[in-house]
Parts: sequence; structure tokens; C-alpha cells
Amino acid sequence: MSEKSQIIFMQVRLIRLAAEELDIPIQEINALFKKYAVDLMVTMVVEELAEDLQEEPKEMLSKFIASKTGELLYDEESKLWWSGPSDIAQMYKKEIVGR
Repeated sequence: MSEKSQIIFMQVRLIRLAAEELDIPIQEINALFKKYAVDLMVTMVVEELAEDLQEEPKEMLSKFIASKTGELLYDEESKLWWSGPSDIAQMYKKEIVGR
């Protein structure tokens, strides 16, 4: 199973479990999940980038958020957050090489 498929599977499972546990309609849980999914993805991407580029996570976070990749990740219409953290990290690395 690819990384993207694993992430989608985990997202669906979390939504269903939360809906059952909290007795809240799946649509409401889905809206909450989308709200926080991007922040979680940013955390995973920044951790990977900080390790790969040998930078402090706090510094990497600032750089990533200010980047075009970071901006695109927060644009919900782009659906970039559906990609895996490694794909997004690679996208950022290509962006900084092109500067």
C-alpha cells in the first residue's frame, strides 16, 4: 500500500471512529478533521525537512510556512494535504533549489 493510500485509510478510519465514539455525524467530524489535518501535515513535513536539511525545526517551520509550498498546502482547494509528507517535502526541496 502506498504512503498516500495509508494516509487516506487512516483518515477515513479516524473519522469513522470519532463519529461513533462522540455520536456526531460524519459530516461534522469530517469538517473538524479538515480543519486540523493541514496543521498535522505541516508538522510531519517540517519534522522530515528539519532532519533532511539538518536545521532546527523552529527555523524550518518559519521557512516552510513562508514558502510557496507552505502557502499551497494551506489552500484547501489545492488538496495538497492529501499528499504524503514526503511528497510535500520533496516539493519544498525543489522549490528552494529553484530560487
